Amino acid sequence: MRCPYCGAETHGRICEYCDSELVAFTDNNVFGSAVGETETFENNISFNRSADNQVYIENETIAFYDEEYSDKKKTTALILCIFLGWLGVHHFYTGRWLLGIIYLFTHGFWGLGIVLDIIMIATDKYKDKNKRKLLK
Repeated sequence: MRCPYCGAETHGRICEYCDSELVAFTDNNVFGSAVGETETFENNISFNRSADNQVYIENETIAFYDEEYSDKKKTTALILCIFLGWLGVHHFYTGRWLLGIIYLFTHGFWGLGIVLDIIMIATDKYKDKNKRKLLK
């Protein structure tokens, strides 16, 4: 999908290049409308969400929500893991609260968990609480 603001190829809810929120999505719908329904907003602009999760405005694709990607950034998680991993801050950042609390009390599984998490984040194996990949 291309960002409608800067034109860059991007994934997820936020453009990785200009940090613009692409479209106000919820987990199941766009702007409260169901799949296949059209909703009209200010200035008579109509949005339509298709079954393939693309959002159309006047028959032109303006956004695509790829549920495979999180809205959390990989570089942020990696920096948090390297410097504050023993506190579990990277787990709190990605919504994995239980692991964050465990890391907090065990100092990152006595350092071993931090090393494994750094490797997992660097190799794109680490996922957020919804099992989605982090943005690059």
